[in-house]
Amino acid sequence: MSELTWMACRMVDGVPIAELPDLQVSGLEQRMMDYTSLTAELPWDAVPGNWLDATEPMSAWLVLIQDGVPVWSGVILERDRELAAKTLSLKLATWETYLDRMPVGDVTFSQTAQTEIVRRLVVDWAITGCRNCLRVSVDPSGVRRDRTYTDAADKSVLSCIQELCQVINGPEWVISTVVDDDGSYHPVLRVADRIGSTGQMTSFDLSVMTSFAVSEDWSSGKGANRVRAVSTADGDVRPASSWHTADDPARPVVPYSYTPSTSITSTDTLDAHAAARLALLRDGTTTVSFAVDLNTAPKLNVEWSLGDVVGWDASEAAERYPDRSSGTARVIGYSMDFTGTPKLTPILQSEDGGE
Repeated sequence: MSELTWMACRMVDGVPIAELPDLQVSGLEQRMMDYTSLTAELPWDAVPGNWLDATEPMSAWLVLIQDGVPVWSGVILERDRELAAKTLSLKLATWETYLDRMPVGDVTFSQTAQTEIVRRLVVDWAITGCRNCLRVSVDPSGVRRDRTYTDAADKSVLSCIQELCQVINGPEWVISTVVDDDGSYHPVLRVADRIGSTGQMTSFDLSVMTSFAVSEDWSSGKGANRVRAVSTADGDVRPASSWHTADDPARPVVPYSYTPSTSITSTDTLDAHAAARLALLRDGTTTVSFAVDLNTAPKLNVEWSLGDVVGWDASEAAERYPDRSSGTARVIGYSMDFTGTPKLTPILQSEDGGE
């Protein structure tokens, strides 16, 4: 059986405050390049002596540890105490939510490596002088880009780096938690042209699966074979990309027009967004989903991590899934369910970009 426990740490330096083994969480989720949230309950009869410090909003953050390895962490945003309640209620969100609260000022990048743009935005506007334990790890990139950000645009660090990552061949990033030799915990934002492996790291089969399903969806917003990206009007001109098309003789034309950001004026940038979105939508959304037993499945952040390629094998049920009984995909997120036997559900993305 896996050992799961929670550790409360200080946001300013990552120093542990208290273990919270009795914290009650029904489930959680983590995704690359975005934040997620959860609610938790701490029974009053199990609070540590320093519970005020260990649960103080925007001062403490919690780390979920499985067999000694950090697998999720989040900042405490809310704390509710009701006299009649048997538990102390907390609301948490992953560290990406902190980046969403850090404004970006005036800065211009000219032919700068795309991973360096992300590093500079995070370091200059969310770490330097901000008194937190967040760190950045950057891989070099040969992709160079031009970007200008202004204080008047009121953009956060999160929104700026998300926009950059949404263009075709844009960088990727993920925040994970590490433990230093001194026992302190630190969230580390790693940015690279690609996060994770290109080859298969591990595989899940029916012996560890608790469920398996395949869903194909072409409903509104889930599929399109002609895509255009637009921005808001610049005077009398509305910046827009050209229409990007994927020929599909088996289907009628299905157009989709969207706004990746209201501040983009460059048609080249909008074309890059349109090309990237077409790659996501052109085949509709085919979702392979399965849940695995957290106790017996390959271990998160040991045998595989976010961004890695993993395999699945449901060949024993091939009569129902002749086209999807086995395969590989990237893991771009995961959810955990702690009701009953703990389960983990990888959030998968095919190598051509479809989830």
